[in-house]
This record gives sequence, C-alpha cells and structure tokens, in this order.
Amino acid sequence: MNDLSPLTPEMRNHMASVASDRAKGWECVRQAVAPATDDFVAQLRDGTWVSRLLDSMAWTNEGGERLVTSARMILPYERGAAARSAESDLVELSHGNPGDEALATSCARQRDWCQAEADSWRSGDEEAGRKHRLQQFTDLDTSLLDRLLDHLSELTSGLHSDIHVVIARILTAFLVLESGRNLPDPR
Repeated sequence: MNDLSPLTPEMRNHMASVASDRAKGWECVRQAVAPATDDFVAQLRDGTWVSRLLDSMAWTNEGGERLVTSARMILPYERGAAARSAESDLVELSHGNPGDEALATSCARQRDWCQAEADSWRSGDEEAGRKHRLQQFTDLDTSLLDRLLDHLSELTSGLHSDIHVVIARILTAFLVLESGRNLPDPR
C-alpha cells in the first residue's frame, strides 16, 4: 500500500530534471573510468567534460563547493592543451590506467537508471520513479561506491600523472554529492 501523497506536477518536473542531470553526471563518470578515448581527451582539453559534470550537479544549490573547487584544478590542463598534442594527452591518460570496462558498465547502469527515473517522473509514474531511485542508491551503497573509490585511489598512487589526480578528485567530489557521504580526497 502506497501511503505517499501524490506529487504536484511541478515537483515531478523538478524530480525529472534532477534525475536527468544526474544521468549526465554518471555519463561523465563512465567516461573517466573507461579506457581513455580520443573523444574523452577532446572533452578534457576543451573543458566540455568538466562543464558537463558541473552542470549535472547544479541542482544541489549547496554542498557543491567541493566539486567546483576540484573542477578548477583542471584549468591549467585545459589552458596548456594548445601546447600539447591530443595524441600525447591520450598516451598520458592511458599510461598506467587501462580503464575498467566493468566499472564503466556499472556507471552506465547508474546513468540509465537515472534517465529511467527522469522518464518515470515526467510520465507521472511516481512508483517507478521511486523504484529507479532506490535501485541507484542501493547499487551505490552496496558495491559501486567502494569500487569507484578503489579505482580513484589507484589513479592517484604510483607513477600516474597530475591529470589522473585531478580527475580522481573531481570524481570524488561528485561522489560526495551522489552518496551524501563525507569522502576524503584520494591520495
């Protein structure tokens, strides 16, 4: 028995917008943990990737300061892009970081659940919207968050480049907002 009051159309639209934005954020996470591609390198170099990630969390109103601060760390990388070839950036991103296809698939599943949630709210199917939201947080809490944090820790250990550290910190800030947990920056 569902004893929750129905949401107003405005609230459903807001929930749909937030879920859709979060789906875009999970796509950014997926790109960052997958094996590096020319497209990902181009988005890092021109600022598209970090802008999309920031936009995906604009709904937070507060608490996003860490994400913004972490995102600013990528500015020197973007500014120096003209002095480097995209090919050298791809080699740098791939060095010591082959990516994790299974983890990228899990992030794609989060993205898809967020989008399904958005579609449910838009259609007025509140029960399905709640179900998709629960799927996301259950998956994040039971294994995905730990797997992501382990991956980000690996990015910052060993002989990886500064861009790996920057990406790891940006993604950790995103995960703070997604999980509601106070997570330390990877070292």
